[in-house]
Formats: sequence, structure tokens, C-alpha cells
Amino acid sequence: MRQELSVARTDAEAARVLASGSDHDVSEVRAELRAHMRAIGALREDQVALGHRMDRGFAQFNRNFVQVDRRLEQVDQRFEQMDQRFAQVDQRFAQVDQRFEQVDQNFAQVDQNFRQVEREFATVHAGIQQIVGLIEGITPE
Repeated sequence: MRQELSVARTDAEAARVLASGSDHDVSEVRAELRAHMRAIGALREDQVALGHRMDRGFAQFNRNFVQVDRRLEQVDQRFEQMDQRFAQVDQRFAQVDQRFEQVDQNFAQVDQNFRQVEREFATVHAGIQQIVGLIEGITPE
């Protein structure tokens, strides 16, 4: 029994040494775990801060796009106004073209009238020539 008691004491002593070592190991693991948790917490804070920064950036980006959209709508409206003004200018040029066509027709009529007058002057001239010939024929020389 003494021998058993001695073995039990030795085993108990070894168990105490092992328990002490494992307690030390557990403390080290806990310390590492706390360090990892702090690192993960810091990473989480960074990620949350980055997420908020990105949210603010995207919100600003969206506001800028809204402004760009409004400005593009204004540009579109101005182009529509320009298109309407060009259509008015086109109509006015069409009216000017019609008036020039009328002027061309009037000049053609004037030209035709001048040709008619020239023919009539030629007829009158021929008649005067005949009268002059008749008068010369009856007048003694």
C-alpha cells in the first residue's frame, strides 16, 4: 500500500505539473484570443468607418449625378428651343424663296413685256418707214 501511495503521490504530483502547464497554456491561448478579438474589433471598426465613408461618397456621387441629369435636361430643352428656332428660320427662308420665285416670275413678265414692246416698236418703226417712203414718193425733189 505504501508503494501504491507513493505511486499515487507521484501521479498526483505529475497531474499538478500538467495542470499547472495546461493552466499556463490556457492563459496564453486566452491572451492570444483577446489579442485576436481586439484585432478583429479594430478591423470591424475600420470596416464600419469605411462603409460609412463609402455611403457618404456614394450619396455625394448620386447628388452629383442628379445635378448632371438636371443640367442635361436643361441642355435638351435648349436644344429643343434651338430646333424650334431653326424651324422658324427654315420657314422664313421658305417664305423668302417663295418671294424670290415671285420676283423671278415678275421679272420674266417684265422681260416678256419688253419683248412685246420691242416688237411693237419694230412694227411702228416699219410703219413709219413706209410712211416716210410714201411721203418721199409723193414729194417732188
